[in-house]
Amino acid sequence: MGEAFASVFKIFTEPGKVMAQAASEKRFWIPLTMIVLLTTLFAPFTAPILHKDQISMMEKSPEMISKIPAEKWEEMKAYNAKKAIPMNILRGLFIIPIALLFVAGLTNFAATLSGVEINFSQAFSMTVFSSLVDFFWGGLVLNLLALWKGSFFLVATNFTLFAPNLEITSKLFRALSAFDFFNIASYVLLGMGLASLPKGSPKKAFFSVLPVYLVRVAAIVVPAMIFTMK
Repeated sequence: MGEAFASVFKIFTEPGKVMAQAASEKRFWIPLTMIVLLTTLFAPFTAPILHKDQISMMEKSPEMISKIPAEKWEEMKAYNAKKAIPMNILRGLFIIPIALLFVAGLTNFAATLSGVEINFSQAFSMTVFSSLVDFFWGGLVLNLLALWKGSFFLVATNFTLFAPNLEITSKLFRALSAFDFFNIASYVLLGMGLASLPKGSPKKAFFSVLPVYLVRVAAIVVPAMIFTMK
């Protein structure tokens, strides 16, 4: 168990070892608990920032606001901690675990097709451990920077760093934001885990992880292209 806790730090110093152990020991509940706890602990502090950012985004579209009754709009602008904080906590308790289950399912399917000997339990364990980089360390960095800056729009751990002058309401901004550095690193780790499995190899791991990653990107980019204001 101590090794599983230590993996939070060893995911950077000994990534291959951590991912190989994730496949064999399958103690996914330890990193998953840490990810959920981190999100829950930050929820009361990030909820007002998320609300402010959401209102700011809507205010950039007068046409959208004009369709909302004035009384309703005033109600939406007022921050309600009793509603916002629980909604933010639910993200950590349900949305993230469900997303990890979905990724694990796709990974199990893609790896099996590639000829890797794997089962869903192994796929889920490796998905959770690799997500320590994304949801734990990436979440920690992003939340701390947002608390410091006062807005999630003023910080980024994705490709929008290369285009600082883009409007946050633009399609290109939304598309670039889908490519997050911590998230990409988590998929590289997932590939390392797959390569360590019986009949696994770097080539099979690459062709297993790539389609899963592309599905994740498409799930963000396609809605952005359809619904983004500009």
